[in-house]
Amino acid sequence: MPAYRLTGAADLGQHCGPPAEDACHAACGGLAALAEANRAATARQAEDERRYSAHRTETVRREQLFDSARFLLTRLSESLLAELAEAAPAAVHFRERDGGWTLKLGDAELHFSRAALAHPELWRLEDMPAAPFDVVAYALIQLRFSADHRGYQGRSHSLWYCDAQAEEQFRWFETAFMQNPIVGRSRPRPAREPFALPPEQDARSAISSAHLRQVAWPFTSLKADNLDPFISQWANWLAQASQRRLTYPSTMPERRPHGSWRT
Repeated sequence: MPAYRLTGAADLGQHCGPPAEDACHAACGGLAALAEANRAATARQAEDERRYSAHRTETVRREQLFDSARFLLTRLSESLLAELAEAAPAAVHFRERDGGWTLKLGDAELHFSRAALAHPELWRLEDMPAAPFDVVAYALIQLRFSADHRGYQGRSHSLWYCDAQAEEQFRWFETAFMQNPIVGRSRPRPAREPFALPPEQDARSAISSAHLRQVAWPFTSLKADNLDPFISQWANWLAQASQRRLTYPSTMPERRPHGSWRT
């Protein structure tokens, strides 16, 4: 049986005669181009795998933070509800299917929502400077009642699980927002003010530039072992609202918010 030998690129160069030199160069050039394309594809694949791994790591991280946020918020909300119910036995409260609760005293209702997962893409807007801090979860606490003679119907505050004051130190913060009195001068005053906002575009703008909205309440850390100020303020507002004595704040913002979050 005759023996066969594979011919490599080097052999082509040795055995091709002058008439075949162009074909030899073309073959060698094609192989080099293919090798370069392979290197590029390998690099892209490695980068895709790196990005997927980073995304997966970040997803797991945020899921773990969200679990902590829900646990801590449950402790906060249950502490508030227990204190209010004990101080006002005539109040009626009920739990909602989504995990929140509402307490009703007279015409006033105090609602505490469940925790919701924040969406980074709605907080880290591409057309704005980098977000000064990260938000993992949010909720709201809202006091509502029938409109008074000026149309006022209560107030709501945002609860954000974020690292507003120290990087990577996540905790629940209370804050609130208001309509910018200069830009919004031609707009009707909101029926509820201050008001809560989710960590999305309007809140992001308020944090960065105070365009249509601005921060109306300093970012205040809520700690399970020191909730007395938080409980006392909402108990007081609930008492006033149940007696039709809660009105628009006389000054806005009520407390100086600037300097209470990282910039």
